[in-house]
Amino acid sequence: MLIELRVANFRSLRDEQALSLVADRDSTLAESHTLEAVGGVGRLVRSAVLYGANASGKSNLVFALATLRELVLRGGQLSAEQFAEFHTPFALDAATTQAPTEIELTLLLGGVRHQYGIAFDRQRIVGEWLYVYETSRPQRWFVRRHDAASNQEVWGPFSTHLKGPRDTWRRATAPRATFLATAAQLNS
Repeated sequence: MLIELRVANFRSLRDEQALSLVADRDSTLAESHTLEAVGGVGRLVRSAVLYGANASGKSNLVFALATLRELVLRGGQLSAEQFAEFHTPFALDAATTQAPTEIELTLLLGGVRHQYGIAFDRQRIVGEWLYVYETSRPQRWFVRRHDAASNQEVWGPFSTHLKGPRDTWRRATAPRATFLATAAQLNS
């Protein structure tokens, strides 16, 4: 179940924008319009509506979710040209045209909150992370970032909760592939 989507530097969205399905504290219509989520999330709305002026970025939130899906599922299989097409930064600011796009999802899976995100530019995934909230405190399952100065991948320590041949997955993760997709392709 989707809890939140965060997007920055994607198409018409320069600054970070968030679509949150966490209900506010008003309990007037709570019984019919919200549901109690497990995992310490609180109440979530059953549906959401995006509205605003034409060309204000509504569709780009949906496109960001589709982009994340494609990069997770097929990023490592894309050619350099195909991968580069996914990077469509905010073009009206010279500082953002070369900056990475960031997309982050917070999901409720099996009663546990997961926070997964990627940052990418035209050439590669420059950051990827997964935090899991089995309690109220986040557990960092993995963090990866590209160090441009050394042109190396820098990995944080893997969580002990992440079972399997983690170093094999890490070594097999290509620059345009997500760690999640690589682990899944290696039957994890």
